[in-house]
Amino acid sequence: MREIRSYKYDDKSPRQVYKVYKLTISSHVTIRYPIVFIHGGAWRDPANTCDDFDKLVTFVEQLLNTGGPTKEFELFSVDYRLSPGVKHPMHMLDVMEALSSIGKRHHIDEVTFCGHSVGSTLITQILENEGTVCPRVKRAIFLDGIYDIPLMLKEYPEYQGFVSEAFEGPDYNRSNMISACSANDSVKSVYGKLESITIIHSTKDELLSLKQPERFYSWLLTAGVEKDLIDRHYCDYGKHNDVYQSPEVAKVLVLKEFS
Repeated sequence: MREIRSYKYDDKSPRQVYKVYKLTISSHVTIRYPIVFIHGGAWRDPANTCDDFDKLVTFVEQLLNTGGPTKEFELFSVDYRLSPGVKHPMHMLDVMEALSSIGKRHHIDEVTFCGHSVGSTLITQILENEGTVCPRVKRAIFLDGIYDIPLMLKEYPEYQGFVSEAFEGPDYNRSNMISACSANDSVKSVYGKLESITIIHSTKDELLSLKQPERFYSWLLTAGVEKDLIDRHYCDYGKHNDVYQSPEVAKVLVLKEFS
């Protein structure tokens, strides 16, 4: 039976909370790291919350509970303050504070990050600032992510509105390494030390084309990240906001993160 609890990690906003899913899974399943989910919503959509991953977590539990002896396992989902109320880097700092709270409260030293859309952007930013992050991020899973913001605006100029709400002026050009066109040893030192990088993107995504994940993939390779560390899944997972509720995506997560 799945138990869900919510915890506050700060008092500045009602959105500064994270959810804990306590799952019942088969005892023979090998657990790598707890997964911490980060929702999307263009940094501003109040409809996107830490509840976004409820269906995905349910599918994961169903796949991992195959009968017989069981054990409990926790997954997490983080909420954060939105624009225009706050701007970069506050979204990132909120998630980092939540991650720290998760580590201390639940005695966790290492995690897998899984982010959807701008949740993927936040993962890149946190990885690139990981010297201040505990628990450590060991694996990263990106769901229909935004990686290179300038490239996205070139392809979708109409997205300038929500980007301008989230960043001061041209700060989005320096929001992460890929947006700043970094491709050097510092990139490899950040992404090359991960155990795995999983890039998932729906071929039916109506908001983001494959240019984003393909740019991210080629950038990682150019920076010297080993190809074997990167796993890509481009399939019909539905529309942009279907991806984080997809049973097929749940199968990929189970394949990558459990055995």
